[in-house]
Amino acid sequence: MIARSASPRHSMSRRRRPSTPLARMRVRKSGLSYRRELRAEMIDAYGGKCECPHCDVTIPEFLTLEHKRKDGAEHRRRVGRNAQAQLLDLKRQGWPTEDHGLLCFNCNLGAGTGECPHNGIAAIAVAIPQDTLH
Repeated sequence: MIARSASPRHSMSRRRRPSTPLARMRVRKSGLSYRRELRAEMIDAYGGKCECPHCDVTIPEFLTLEHKRKDGAEHRRRVGRNAQAQLLDLKRQGWPTEDHGLLCFNCNLGAGTGECPHNGIAAIAVAIPQDTLH
């Protein structure tokens, strides 16, 4: 017979866990509101606008954190894989702007290829005559 480990950490976490479905729902809601507030604080700290010169996106749901030195994977390994851990780390550092910033999701994906997708869209929009668009 294999004996179960009576880890104090395990027993402590079980005691802290909310016991009723209503209590669990309250904890989930408070965590969600905290994460939303933390993300809003990050967006405000980094200017609230996409830093790309070809883009003027200000919609918070479209803005993402950019690691300017392309060290996002290393940052996630160091502080934790979830976004909350990364944001808390940046908040503790005082929201450093020399290594991090805001880009819209499209520009952030385009940063990997070296070309902003909005730059290409602007060129296409100029090339298409306006009377052909419906």
